[in-house]
Amino acid sequence: MSFKNFYGFPLILILAFSLVGCQIQPQEKQLYVSLMIDGERDDAQNLINITSELQRRKLKATIYATADYANKNAQVFEEIYNAGFEIGFHGYYSGEQLATMTQAEQKALLTRGREAIEGCVDCGDFKAVSGFKPQYYSMNEDTLSVLDELGMEYIADILPGKSPFENYAETNTPFKIEGHSLYAVPITTMEYNGTTIHLCDIACALAYNMTPEQWLDSLTTAMEQAIENKTPLVVNFHGWYTGDKVQYNYWQPFVKFLDAAAVKAEFVTNGELVKLYKAK
Repeated sequence: MSFKNFYGFPLILILAFSLVGCQIQPQEKQLYVSLMIDGERDDAQNLINITSELQRRKLKATIYATADYANKNAQVFEEIYNAGFEIGFHGYYSGEQLATMTQAEQKALLTRGREAIEGCVDCGDFKAVSGFKPQYYSMNEDTLSVLDELGMEYIADILPGKSPFENYAETNTPFKIEGHSLYAVPITTMEYNGTTIHLCDIACALAYNMTPEQWLDSLTTAMEQAIENKTPLVVNFHGWYTGDKVQYNYWQPFVKFLDAAAVKAEFVTNGELVKLYKAK
């Protein structure tokens, strides 16, 4: 059998190159996944476990740190930032309740906290911070006003329908907060076994008493629902819990979730997710 030449190239080679080109085309991603990773308490190694796994896979995430954590683990925090993770602001101390404070108290606390997170311009370790994630969903209208004053772009891990977002219908999509310059990034909420849950590891483990198998099932189910509904998937993991490979059992579900999501999803930071929805 003979093949005619085409501009000097055997036809069989042209066909082969075409087939190879088809095979190496990247698969189109079906959804955006945006991870919130909390750095707090004394979980430096556990947080590193998570960020190292993400870095190995070349996946993005937003790391939320308290000022107290950043001060105690300055070197670890600097390495995480230099590795390309977005840095978010998670208050000053773990467990703080902003909704119990006056607006002036909130402003003083959040101003000092953000300065500690961002670091020092003159020292060369400045980290621009544009997103805030409150402790235990504790916030009110005063919090939003303070964040406006501080020039923050978004507040993450919010629950539409809950204070101070009672006037917003439940949604898994970022939205502009009326009367403020801020955008809101909701954590993904879903129905699972007859219960409304939000995709936070410690909430599902401690409040909903979900086994590791159920946690993984809820993550994969939520991913399929997000693809079907054309909404992003926003999940919250804690270094001190998921990143602890010894005391708790949520590490393997985390790894298996990444395995499944990496095939179907493009991973973006919370800040990048907000920009995508601003553009729309």
